[in-house]
Amino acid sequence: AATPVAAAPVATPKPSYSSVNTYPVGQCTWGVKSLAPWVGNNWGNGGQWAASAAAAGFSVGTTPVVGAVAVWTGGGYGHVAYVTAVESSTRIRVMESNFNVNQYIADHRGWFNPTSTYQGAAVYIYPR
Repeated sequence: AATPVAAAPVATPKPSYSSVNTYPVGQCTWGVKSLAPWVGNNWGNGGQWAASAAAAGFSVGTTPVVGAVAVWTGGGYGHVAYVTAVESSTRIRVMESNFNVNQYIADHRGWFNPTSTYQGAAVYIYPR
């Protein structure tokens, strides 16, 4: 009698983005790339992300939306965070890394005003 052959496992379709994260572990860019794999790997420091995203064809604007990336350009390298909740344009929550030197992903600030930080006002990169 022939030995039964196991069927090959069905491949799960893979998303079209790269989930590889080349940013330095613990930095804000690494944190956001971990939470939003759709962002690019070569977008530079946090403050450069809005321009890099726009150049890559992503929409950028001033309205916070859950699932968007908040970008601040001030403070030297800038900063990025992943938007998790929005009450208004001046009251949001984010998950982020390297906030106040905490190099792990968490909601480090609770509700806050993204338009009045020491790094300036946020702009947002929207997922496609």
